[in-house]
Amino acid sequence: FEYTQSAISTLLNIKFLSVYYLFTPVLISFLIPFAFYYALYTFSKEQTLIIAVSSFITIITTLLLIETPRTFGNFSATHSYQGKTLVLAVGLPFFIGKTIQFFSLPSRNTWTILSIITIAMLGASASSIPILFALASVLSIAIFFSRENKLRISIYAAYFLIFSYTALYIVILLVYLPLNLGIDSPINRGWPTTFIGHLNFFINPKWPMTPIVMGITSLLAIYLLNGKKRLFLAIWIIATSILYLNPLVAPIIIKYLTSPNIYWRLFYILPFPLVIGISAVALIKKATLIHQQRIKQIIIIMVFFGLIGAYFITPAFVFQTRLRTPPNYKIDLENTHTAEEIISLAPEGTMLAPPTLSGIIPMLTSKYPQIRIREDGVRLWLNNCGLPNTIAERRISASEFVGGNQTEYPAFEEFLNTEGQIVKSIVLHENSFGKNYVQTVLAEHGFNKSVTTGDYVIVWK
Repeated sequence: FEYTQSAISTLLNIKFLSVYYLFTPVLISFLIPFAFYYALYTFSKEQTLIIAVSSFITIITTLLLIETPRTFGNFSATHSYQGKTLVLAVGLPFFIGKTIQFFSLPSRNTWTILSIITIAMLGASASSIPILFALASVLSIAIFFSRENKLRISIYAAYFLIFSYTALYIVILLVYLPLNLGIDSPINRGWPTTFIGHLNFFINPKWPMTPIVMGITSLLAIYLLNGKKRLFLAIWIIATSILYLNPLVAPIIIKYLTSPNIYWRLFYILPFPLVIGISAVALIKKATLIHQQRIKQIIIIMVFFGLIGAYFITPAFVFQTRLRTPPNYKIDLENTHTAEEIISLAPEGTMLAPPTLSGIIPMLTSKYPQIRIREDGVRLWLNNCGLPNTIAERRISASEFVGGNQTEYPAFEEFLNTEGQIVKSIVLHENSFGKNYVQTVLAEHGFNKSVTTGDYVIVWK
Protein backbone atom coordinates (compact mmCIF):
# COMPACT_ATOMS: atom_id res chain seq x y z
CA PHE A 1 0.00 0.00 0.00
CA GLU A 2 2.63 2.52 1.06
CA TYR A 3 5.12 1.24 -1.55
CA THR A 4 2.56 1.93 -4.27
CA GLN A 5 2.03 5.42 -2.91
CA SER A 6 5.79 5.98 -2.85
CA ALA A 7 6.06 4.84 -6.47
CA ILE A 8 3.28 7.23 -7.50
CA SER A 9 4.96 10.03 -5.56
CA THR A 10 8.26 9.36 -7.34
CA LEU A 11 6.79 8.97 -10.82
CA LEU A 12 4.65 12.10 -10.58
CA ASN A 13 7.29 14.06 -8.63
CA ILE A 14 4.90 15.09 -5.88
CA LYS A 15 5.22 14.87 -2.10
CA PHE A 16 4.58 11.48 -0.59
CA LEU A 17 2.38 13.06 2.10
CA SER A 18 0.20 14.61 -0.62
CA VAL A 19 -0.37 11.16 -2.10
CA TYR A 20 -0.93 9.65 1.34
CA TYR A 21 -3.17 12.26 2.93
CA LEU A 22 -4.85 13.97 -0.02
CA PHE A 23 -5.09 11.70 -3.07
CA THR A 24 -5.50 8.28 -1.41
CA PRO A 25 -8.41 9.37 0.83
CA VAL A 26 -10.27 10.69 -2.21
CA LEU A 27 -9.84 7.38 -4.00
CA ILE A 28 -10.84 5.22 -1.03
CA SER A 29 -13.77 7.47 -0.11
CA PHE A 30 -14.91 7.21 -3.74
CA LEU A 31 -14.74 3.39 -3.61
CA ILE A 32 -16.58 2.94 -0.30
CA PRO A 33 -20.13 3.63 -1.60
CA PHE A 34 -19.49 1.49 -4.68
CA ALA A 35 -18.36 -1.38 -2.44
CA PHE A 36 -21.52 -1.23 -0.34
CA TYR A 37 -23.66 -0.81 -3.45
CA TYR A 38 -22.13 -3.94 -4.96
CA ALA A 39 -22.54 -6.01 -1.79
CA LEU A 40 -26.17 -4.90 -1.43
CA TYR A 41 -26.89 -5.57 -5.08
CA THR A 42 -25.53 -9.11 -5.07
CA PHE A 43 -27.44 -9.88 -1.85
CA SER A 44 -30.76 -8.25 -2.69
CA LYS A 45 -30.92 -8.23 -6.52
CA GLU A 46 -33.32 -5.30 -6.45
CA GLN A 47 -33.76 -2.28 -8.72
CA THR A 48 -30.78 0.03 -9.14
CA LEU A 49 -32.55 3.03 -7.57
CA ILE A 50 -33.57 1.08 -4.47
CA ILE A 51 -30.01 -0.23 -4.01
CA ALA A 52 -28.55 3.27 -4.56
CA VAL A 53 -30.83 4.88 -1.96
CA SER A 54 -30.17 2.06 0.51
CA SER A 55 -26.42 2.42 -0.03
CA PHE A 56 -26.72 6.15 0.69
CA ILE A 57 -28.59 5.42 3.93
CA THR A 58 -25.93 2.85 4.87
CA ILE A 59 -23.06 5.26 4.28
CA ILE A 60 -24.65 8.18 6.14
CA THR A 61 -25.62 6.01 9.10
CA THR A 62 -22.17 4.45 9.24
CA LEU A 63 -20.52 7.86 9.29
CA LEU A 64 -22.44 8.64 12.48
CA LEU A 65 -20.98 5.62 14.28
CA ILE A 66 -17.73 7.14 15.44
CA GLU A 67 -18.23 7.28 19.19
CA THR A 68 -15.02 5.30 19.76
CA PRO A 69 -11.78 5.19 17.72
CA ARG A 70 -12.52 1.70 16.32
CA THR A 71 -16.20 1.89 15.48
CA PHE A 72 -17.33 1.47 11.90
CA GLY A 73 -17.64 5.15 11.03
CA ASN A 74 -14.06 5.85 12.05
CA PHE A 75 -12.79 3.33 9.52
CA SER A 76 -14.46 4.98 6.57
CA ALA A 77 -14.08 8.61 5.51
CA THR A 78 -12.25 9.83 8.60
CA HIS A 79 -9.40 7.31 8.20
CA SER A 80 -9.52 6.78 4.46
CA TYR A 81 -5.77 7.33 4.14
CA GLN A 82 -4.99 4.05 5.94
CA GLY A 83 -4.55 0.62 4.42
CA LYS A 84 -6.73 -1.01 7.08
CA THR A 85 -9.61 1.25 6.02
CA LEU A 86 -9.21 0.05 2.44
CA VAL A 87 -9.53 -3.50 3.80
CA LEU A 88 -12.44 -2.94 6.19
CA ALA A 89 -14.56 -0.43 4.26
CA VAL A 90 -13.82 -1.40 0.64
CA GLY A 91 -12.26 -4.85 0.52
CA LEU A 92 -14.73 -6.65 2.80
CA PRO A 93 -17.93 -5.46 1.02
CA PHE A 94 -16.47 -6.33 -2.40
CA PHE A 95 -15.33 -9.70 -1.04
CA ILE A 96 -18.81 -10.39 0.34
CA GLY A 97 -20.43 -9.48 -2.98
CA LYS A 98 -18.05 -11.58 -5.05
CA THR A 99 -18.39 -14.55 -2.68
CA ILE A 100 -22.18 -14.48 -3.03
CA GLN A 101 -21.78 -14.22 -6.80
CA PHE A 102 -19.29 -17.11 -6.89
CA PHE A 103 -21.58 -19.52 -5.04
CA SER A 104 -24.60 -18.36 -7.05
CA LEU A 105 -22.86 -19.05 -10.34
CA PRO A 106 -19.34 -20.48 -9.94
CA SER A 107 -16.98 -19.31 -12.65
CA ARG A 108 -13.27 -18.99 -13.27
CA ASN A 109 -13.66 -15.25 -13.77
CA THR A 110 -15.30 -14.69 -10.36
CA TRP A 111 -12.71 -16.94 -8.68
CA THR A 112 -9.91 -14.89 -10.27
CA ILE A 113 -11.42 -11.62 -9.04
CA LEU A 114 -11.74 -13.05 -5.51
CA SER A 115 -8.07 -14.05 -5.64
CA ILE A 116 -7.13 -10.55 -6.78
CA ILE A 117 -9.10 -9.06 -3.88
CA THR A 118 -7.28 -11.24 -1.32
CA ILE A 119 -3.88 -10.34 -2.79
CA ALA A 120 -4.72 -6.63 -2.98
CA MET A 121 -5.99 -6.56 0.60
CA LEU A 122 -2.85 -8.36 1.76
CA GLY A 123 -0.87 -5.54 0.17
CA ALA A 124 -3.00 -2.98 1.97
CA SER A 125 -2.67 -4.61 5.40
CA ALA A 126 -1.26 -7.94 6.55
CA SER A 127 -4.09 -8.04 9.09
CA SER A 128 -6.39 -8.93 6.18
CA ILE A 129 -5.08 -12.53 6.34
CA PRO A 130 -7.11 -13.64 9.40
CA ILE A 131 -9.97 -11.25 8.65
CA LEU A 132 -10.65 -12.47 5.10
CA PHE A 133 -10.18 -16.11 6.05
CA ALA A 134 -12.63 -15.77 8.94
CA LEU A 135 -15.12 -13.97 6.69
CA ALA A 136 -14.76 -16.63 3.99
CA SER A 137 -15.39 -19.40 6.51
CA VAL A 138 -18.62 -17.93 7.92
CA LEU A 139 -19.93 -16.98 4.46
CA SER A 140 -19.32 -20.47 3.11
CA ILE A 141 -21.05 -22.01 6.15
CA ALA A 142 -24.04 -19.68 5.74
CA ILE A 143 -24.27 -20.48 2.03
CA PHE A 144 -23.95 -24.23 2.61
CA PHE A 145 -26.81 -24.40 5.13
CA SER A 146 -29.11 -21.90 3.40
CA ARG A 147 -29.01 -23.33 -0.12
CA GLU A 148 -31.75 -25.69 -1.24
CA ASN A 149 -29.62 -27.18 -4.02
CA LYS A 150 -26.35 -28.15 -2.39
CA LEU A 151 -23.13 -27.46 -4.27
CA ARG A 152 -20.38 -30.01 -4.73
CA ILE A 153 -17.68 -30.00 -2.06
CA SER A 154 -15.19 -29.31 -4.86
CA ILE A 155 -16.77 -25.86 -5.31
CA TYR A 156 -16.07 -25.01 -1.68
CA ALA A 157 -12.55 -26.39 -1.99
CA ALA A 158 -11.97 -24.26 -5.10
CA TYR A 159 -13.30 -21.23 -3.23
CA PHE A 160 -10.71 -21.56 -0.46
CA LEU A 161 -7.95 -21.87 -3.05
CA ILE A 162 -8.25 -18.09 -3.43
CA PHE A 163 -6.02 -18.00 -0.36
CA SER A 164 -3.16 -19.81 -2.13
CA TYR A 165 -1.04 -16.68 -2.45
CA THR A 166 -1.79 -15.75 1.15
CA ALA A 167 -0.69 -19.21 2.31
CA LEU A 168 2.54 -18.88 0.34
CA TYR A 169 3.10 -15.45 1.88
CA ILE A 170 2.70 -16.88 5.39
CA VAL A 171 5.10 -19.75 4.66
CA ILE A 172 7.75 -17.37 3.34
CA LEU A 173 7.38 -15.18 6.43
CA LEU A 174 7.70 -18.14 8.77
CA VAL A 175 10.75 -19.52 6.94
CA TYR A 176 12.71 -16.37 6.15
CA LEU A 177 11.41 -13.86 8.69
CA PRO A 178 10.41 -15.60 11.91
CA LEU A 179 8.75 -12.64 13.61
CA ASN A 180 7.95 -12.66 17.29
CA LEU A 181 4.25 -11.77 17.18
CA GLY A 182 3.07 -13.68 20.23
CA ILE A 183 0.89 -12.28 22.98
CA ASP A 184 3.94 -11.11 24.92
CA SER A 185 5.71 -9.56 21.91
CA PRO A 186 6.44 -5.81 21.94
CA ILE A 187 3.90 -5.10 19.21
CA ASN A 188 1.09 -6.64 21.31
CA ARG A 189 2.06 -5.00 24.56
CA GLY A 190 -0.91 -3.37 26.29
CA TRP A 191 -3.59 -4.91 24.05
CA PRO A 192 -6.43 -6.87 25.68
CA THR A 193 -6.42 -10.66 25.40
CA THR A 194 -10.11 -11.22 26.19
CA PHE A 195 -13.33 -10.91 24.22
CA ILE A 196 -14.77 -8.28 26.56
CA GLY A 197 -11.62 -6.19 26.27
CA HIS A 198 -12.01 -6.00 22.50
CA LEU A 199 -15.79 -5.61 22.63
CA ASN A 200 -15.28 -2.49 24.74
CA PHE A 201 -13.47 -0.92 21.77
CA PHE A 202 -16.91 -0.56 20.16
CA ILE A 203 -18.88 0.71 23.14
CA ASN A 204 -19.01 4.25 24.44
CA PRO A 205 -21.02 4.00 27.69
CA LYS A 206 -22.17 7.61 27.37
CA TRP A 207 -23.42 7.18 23.80
CA PRO A 208 -23.54 3.48 22.75
CA MET A 209 -24.78 4.14 19.23
CA THR A 210 -22.90 1.31 17.51
CA PRO A 211 -24.27 -1.64 19.55
CA ILE A 212 -27.76 -0.14 19.48
CA VAL A 213 -27.79 0.42 15.71
CA MET A 214 -26.12 -2.93 15.09
CA GLY A 215 -28.66 -4.81 17.20
CA ILE A 216 -31.73 -3.03 15.83
CA THR A 217 -30.78 -3.26 12.16
CA SER A 218 -29.65 -6.90 12.44
CA LEU A 219 -32.97 -7.95 14.00
CA LEU A 220 -34.92 -5.75 11.59
CA ALA A 221 -33.17 -7.22 8.56
CA ILE A 222 -33.85 -10.80 9.70
CA TYR A 223 -37.48 -9.91 10.41
CA LEU A 224 -38.06 -8.22 7.05
CA LEU A 225 -36.35 -10.90 4.98
CA ASN A 226 -37.82 -14.29 4.20
CA GLY A 227 -36.79 -17.65 2.88
CA LYS A 228 -33.18 -18.35 1.97
CA LYS A 229 -32.00 -14.78 2.51
CA ARG A 230 -33.27 -14.71 6.08
CA LEU A 231 -31.66 -18.07 6.80
CA PHE A 232 -28.38 -17.01 5.16
CA LEU A 233 -28.16 -13.81 7.21
CA ALA A 234 -29.10 -15.53 10.47
CA ILE A 235 -26.52 -18.29 9.98
CA TRP A 236 -23.89 -15.71 9.06
CA ILE A 237 -24.40 -13.93 12.38
CA ILE A 238 -24.64 -17.14 14.40
CA ALA A 239 -21.57 -18.73 12.78
CA THR A 240 -19.51 -15.59 13.39
CA SER A 241 -20.57 -15.48 17.02
CA ILE A 242 -19.88 -19.17 17.65
CA LEU A 243 -16.60 -19.48 15.77
CA TYR A 244 -14.94 -16.14 16.45
CA LEU A 245 -16.80 -13.65 18.63
CA ASN A 246 -17.47 -15.01 22.09
CA PRO A 247 -15.59 -15.13 25.42
CA LEU A 248 -14.81 -18.85 25.13
CA VAL A 249 -13.03 -18.90 21.77
CA ALA A 250 -11.61 -15.36 21.82
CA PRO A 251 -8.46 -16.19 23.87
CA ILE A 252 -7.68 -19.08 21.50
CA ILE A 253 -8.29 -16.98 18.38
CA ILE A 254 -6.19 -14.16 19.82
CA LYS A 255 -3.31 -16.48 20.69
CA TYR A 256 -3.17 -18.58 17.52
CA LEU A 257 -4.88 -16.63 14.71
CA THR A 258 -5.05 -12.87 15.06
CA SER A 259 -2.80 -11.68 17.94
CA PRO A 260 -4.12 -9.16 20.49
CA ASN A 261 -3.78 -6.03 18.33
CA ILE A 262 -5.85 -7.42 15.44
CA TYR A 263 -8.70 -9.40 17.05
CA TRP A 264 -11.02 -6.38 17.29
CA ARG A 265 -11.15 -6.24 13.49
CA LEU A 266 -13.00 -9.57 13.43
CA PHE A 267 -16.11 -7.65 14.49
CA TYR A 268 -16.08 -6.33 10.92
CA ILE A 269 -16.91 -9.80 9.52
CA LEU A 270 -20.41 -9.48 10.96
CA PRO A 271 -22.96 -8.38 8.32
CA PHE A 272 -22.76 -4.84 9.62
CA PRO A 273 -23.19 -2.15 8.39
CA LEU A 274 -24.57 -4.19 5.46
CA VAL A 275 -27.72 -4.97 7.50
CA ILE A 276 -28.50 -1.25 7.50
CA GLY A 277 -28.75 -1.34 3.72
CA ILE A 278 -30.59 -4.69 3.73
CA SER A 279 -33.17 -3.24 6.11
CA ALA A 280 -33.44 -0.11 3.99
CA VAL A 281 -34.02 -2.15 0.83
CA ALA A 282 -36.83 -4.11 2.48
CA LEU A 283 -38.45 -0.98 3.91
CA ILE A 284 -38.24 0.89 0.60
CA LYS A 285 -39.85 -2.07 -1.16
CA LYS A 286 -42.71 -1.94 1.33
CA ALA A 287 -42.98 1.82 0.84
CA THR A 288 -43.32 1.39 -2.92
CA LEU A 289 -46.48 -0.62 -2.26
CA ILE A 290 -48.06 2.54 -0.89
CA HIS A 291 -49.99 4.06 -3.76
CA GLN A 292 -50.37 7.53 -2.32
CA GLN A 293 -47.48 9.52 -3.80
CA ARG A 294 -47.63 12.11 -1.03
CA ILE A 295 -47.14 9.50 1.69
CA LYS A 296 -44.08 8.13 -0.11
CA GLN A 297 -42.63 11.62 -0.38
CA ILE A 298 -43.20 12.23 3.33
CA ILE A 299 -41.40 8.98 4.20
CA ILE A 300 -38.39 9.88 2.05
CA ILE A 301 -38.20 13.40 3.51
CA MET A 302 -38.46 12.05 7.08
CA VAL A 303 -35.63 9.57 6.49
CA PHE A 304 -33.39 12.21 4.90
CA PHE A 305 -33.86 14.87 7.55
CA GLY A 306 -33.72 12.25 10.30
CA LEU A 307 -30.23 11.26 9.21
CA ILE A 308 -29.09 14.86 8.84
CA GLY A 309 -30.50 15.70 12.26
CA ALA A 310 -28.76 12.71 13.81
CA TYR A 311 -25.48 14.07 12.49
CA PHE A 312 -25.90 17.36 14.35
CA ILE A 313 -26.94 15.78 17.64
CA THR A 314 -24.26 13.10 17.71
CA PRO A 315 -21.58 13.79 20.34
CA ALA A 316 -18.78 12.79 17.95
CA PHE A 317 -17.55 16.35 17.60
CA VAL A 318 -14.16 15.16 16.37
CA PHE A 319 -15.75 13.92 13.15
CA GLN A 320 -17.69 17.15 12.65
CA THR A 321 -14.47 19.15 13.00
CA ARG A 322 -12.62 16.95 10.52
CA LEU A 323 -15.47 17.15 8.04
CA ARG A 324 -15.51 20.94 8.02
CA THR A 325 -11.81 21.65 7.92
CA PRO A 326 -10.13 22.09 4.50
CA PRO A 327 -8.30 19.00 3.19
CA ASN A 328 -4.77 18.83 4.56
CA TYR A 329 -2.20 16.46 6.05
CA LYS A 330 -3.56 14.70 9.11
CA ILE A 331 -0.45 15.51 11.12
CA ASP A 332 0.56 18.55 13.11
CA LEU A 333 1.30 21.22 10.52
CA GLU A 334 3.62 23.18 12.80
CA ASN A 335 5.74 20.07 13.40
CA THR A 336 5.69 19.37 9.66
CA HIS A 337 7.11 22.81 8.92
CA THR A 338 9.75 22.28 11.61
CA ALA A 339 10.66 18.91 10.09
CA GLU A 340 11.06 20.53 6.67
CA GLU A 341 13.38 23.14 8.19
CA ILE A 342 15.45 20.43 9.86
CA ILE A 343 15.75 18.54 6.58
CA SER A 344 17.01 21.66 4.84
CA LEU A 345 19.71 22.21 7.49
CA ALA A 346 20.89 18.84 8.79
CA PRO A 347 23.53 16.69 7.04
CA GLU A 348 22.25 13.40 5.64
CA GLY A 349 22.58 10.33 7.83
CA THR A 350 21.15 8.57 10.87
CA MET A 351 19.34 10.95 13.20
CA LEU A 352 18.09 10.98 16.77
CA ALA A 353 15.06 13.26 16.98
CA PRO A 354 12.18 13.95 19.39
CA PRO A 355 9.08 11.73 19.05
CA THR A 356 7.07 14.66 17.67
CA LEU A 357 9.44 14.89 14.70
CA SER A 358 10.95 11.42 14.28
CA GLY A 359 7.81 10.06 12.64
CA ILE A 360 7.34 13.00 10.29
CA ILE A 361 10.88 13.36 8.95
CA PRO A 362 11.06 9.89 7.30
CA MET A 363 7.69 10.55 5.66
CA LEU A 364 9.21 13.60 3.98
CA THR A 365 12.52 12.03 2.96
CA SER A 366 14.45 8.77 3.30
CA LYS A 367 17.78 10.55 3.82
CA TYR A 368 17.49 10.65 7.62
CA PRO A 369 16.97 7.15 9.09
CA GLN A 370 15.56 7.58 12.57
CA ILE A 371 16.77 5.95 15.78
CA ARG A 372 13.18 5.97 17.03
CA ILE A 373 9.86 6.21 15.22
CA ARG A 374 6.95 4.27 16.75
CA GLU A 375 7.65 2.65 20.09
CA ASP A 376 6.15 -0.72 19.13
CA GLY A 377 8.05 -0.65 15.83
CA VAL A 378 11.39 -0.03 17.54
CA ARG A 379 10.75 -2.79 20.06
CA LEU A 380 9.58 -5.29 17.45
CA TRP A 381 12.45 -4.62 15.04
CA LEU A 382 15.25 -4.80 17.61
CA ASN A 383 13.66 -7.78 19.33
CA ASN A 384 13.59 -9.72 16.06
CA CYS A 385 17.19 -8.73 15.40
CA GLY A 386 18.06 -10.67 18.55
CA LEU A 387 18.98 -7.57 20.54
CA PRO A 388 18.03 -7.13 24.20
CA ASN A 389 14.97 -5.05 25.10
CA THR A 390 17.18 -2.59 26.97
CA ILE A 391 18.47 -1.19 23.65
CA ALA A 392 14.97 -0.36 22.42
CA GLU A 393 13.99 1.20 25.73
CA ARG A 394 17.21 3.23 25.80
CA ARG A 395 16.59 4.58 22.30
CA ILE A 396 13.02 5.52 23.17
CA SER A 397 14.13 7.28 26.38
CA ALA A 398 16.95 9.11 24.56
CA SER A 399 14.39 10.39 22.06
CA GLU A 400 12.19 11.55 24.91
CA PHE A 401 15.13 13.47 26.38
CA VAL A 402 15.98 15.34 23.18
CA GLY A 403 12.28 16.20 23.00
CA GLY A 404 12.52 18.06 26.30
CA ASN A 405 11.99 15.40 28.97
CA GLN A 406 15.08 16.10 31.05
CA THR A 407 14.45 13.23 33.45
CA GLU A 408 15.62 10.89 30.69
CA TYR A 409 19.14 12.38 30.55
CA PRO A 410 20.83 9.24 31.99
CA ALA A 411 19.40 7.17 29.13
CA PHE A 412 20.54 9.80 26.61
CA GLU A 413 24.08 9.79 27.98
CA GLU A 414 24.17 5.99 27.97
CA PHE A 415 22.88 6.00 24.39
CA LEU A 416 25.75 8.28 23.31
CA ASN A 417 28.26 6.05 25.08
CA THR A 418 26.97 2.85 23.47
CA GLU A 419 25.51 3.90 20.11
CA GLY A 420 26.66 7.46 19.53
CA GLN A 421 29.03 6.35 16.77
CA ILE A 422 26.14 5.36 14.47
CA VAL A 423 24.42 8.76 14.71
CA LYS A 424 25.22 11.58 12.31
CA SER A 425 22.96 14.27 13.78
CA ILE A 426 20.78 14.93 16.81
CA VAL A 427 17.80 17.27 17.08
CA LEU A 428 17.31 18.65 20.61
CA HIS A 429 14.64 20.87 22.06
CA GLU A 430 16.19 24.07 23.38
CA ASN A 431 15.21 23.10 26.94
CA SER A 432 17.45 20.05 26.74
CA PHE A 433 20.28 21.62 24.74
CA GLY A 434 20.52 24.63 27.06
CA LYS A 435 22.17 22.67 29.87
CA ASN A 436 25.96 22.97 30.03
CA TYR A 437 26.46 19.31 30.88
CA VAL A 438 24.47 18.34 27.76
CA GLN A 439 26.64 20.49 25.51
CA THR A 440 29.72 19.03 27.17
CA VAL A 441 28.73 15.41 26.58
CA LEU A 442 27.76 16.20 22.99
CA ALA A 443 31.16 17.74 22.36
CA GLU A 444 32.88 14.71 23.90
CA HIS A 445 31.19 12.52 21.30
CA GLY A 446 32.13 14.77 18.38
CA PHE A 447 28.89 16.73 17.95
CA ASN A 448 30.62 20.09 17.61
CA LYS A 449 28.54 21.72 14.85
CA SER A 450 25.12 23.19 15.46
CA VAL A 451 22.36 25.35 14.04
CA THR A 452 19.11 26.57 15.58
CA THR A 453 15.68 26.46 13.97
CA GLY A 454 12.67 27.54 16.01
CA ASP A 455 12.61 25.74 19.36
CA TYR A 456 15.15 23.12 18.24
CA VAL A 457 18.90 22.85 17.89
CA ILE A 458 20.49 20.51 15.34
CA VAL A 459 23.96 19.19 16.25
CA TRP A 460 26.14 16.99 14.09
CA LYS A 461 29.64 15.64 13.73
